[in-house]
Amino acid sequence: MDKFRVNLKKKLDKYIKLNGISYAYFQRVDGFKNIDNVVRNGSTKFKTLFETSKFLNIDIRNFLTFDDSTYIFEDSFDTFEEFFVFLARRLKDFRLSRNLKLLDISNRINISNTTISSFESARIVMSLDTFYKYLDVLGITSDEFFLKDEQYEIKDISKEEIITLDDFNNRIYEIEEINGRELGKSVLYNFGELPTLHVFLKICKSLKVSPKDFFEFDKKNFEKEFKIIDISNSANFIKHKLESNGVKVQRYIKLDSIFLFCNENNILIKDFFDILSSDGQICQNRGVII
Repeated sequence: MDKFRVNLKKKLDKYIKLNGISYAYFQRVDGFKNIDNVVRNGSTKFKTLFETSKFLNIDIRNFLTFDDSTYIFEDSFDTFEEFFVFLARRLKDFRLSRNLKLLDISNRINISNTTISSFESARIVMSLDTFYKYLDVLGITSDEFFLKDEQYEIKDISKEEIITLDDFNNRIYEIEEINGRELGKSVLYNFGELPTLHVFLKICKSLKVSPKDFFEFDKKNFEKEFKIIDISNSANFIKHKLESNGVKVQRYIKLDSIFLFCNENNILIKDFFDILSSDGQICQNRGVII
């Protein structure tokens, strides 16, 4: 179970960032106060986890498997009751396939036969602790439990880019040297963490480089003519692009949320920022300052 808690925290981090929100915002939403327990120690209930998955627009099974992939299941669940019945039926099917009796499970996890029967008939909901103990008795992993004989697709992240804070800061220093200008003091950027989208756009404007060119790390020469584009309009355009793809966007979206969005959707980061202009058209021939 300790392994599950670590895995769940990692998965929460991943999908919260993908939705462009913060834990602070997430915890303010009605019905998600109990997520504090997940953040602190991985403690939660199936129903809370299901509600969380619906809010983050993923299948709950992505929280319960240990593989890093994101699975798109053909038979997604509209309600917790549907998932509850699926869970109960699958537990019983796996038990019977291994020729185990209720008593075998009861003796191993120290729960009465009657209670286990109620679990398998979807009359009561078991705890996550009990669920993982049950899987141990069955001798299967949660990945096998949720994926065996299911129809699903795996999101392709073959173009995944890992851009670290050091990579980002080093690119700023490199462009400063190439263009012979330092980042303006009016740009309030903390070099200890990746900036928000707004601050990133201000960095590009100060350095006279397009957002696309900023992330084209092999590029060392930049156009001398630039088209000035309004920061607010450009930021709103990016947010609209994210929202149209199902991402819940806060007022100040973090740049690492965009990185995660690109990786989850198999988009090169430099290509994502190739869309920036005041009217949303691709700017192919000249540098763009935001």
